[in-house]
Amino acid sequence: MGRTFNNKKGREFSKVIQEKNYSLLSTGTPTHWSTNGNKIPDLLDFFVTNGVSSTYTDIQSSYDLTSDHSPIIATLSTSVIVRKPTSRLHISKTNLDTYRQMIKAK
Repeated sequence: MGRTFNNKKGREFSKVIQEKNYSLLSTGTPTHWSTNGNKIPDLLDFFVTNGVSSTYTDIQSSYDLTSDHSPIIATLSTSVIVRKPTSRLHISKTNLDTYRQMIKAK
């Protein structure tokens, strides 16, 4: 499942999610920032689904800066949601040797 649950209730929750074959939808980024500087930001907001393909969902953060919490918004669609590819500085198919030669030549 790839998520960490650091307490008993969290581990119980994880077990139910796995046993029932549920899915979790989230942005994958923190949604809570503690005022205690010694604590790390935490991902507290997510949706639990059953039988909903992720190709029909879109999850966005709501960056209302009025609290230490950033809620998330789920959009469910009847058609496949087309996502823009993530911007990257390079792609895995980049031939780095050719790239270096081109840069040196300029």
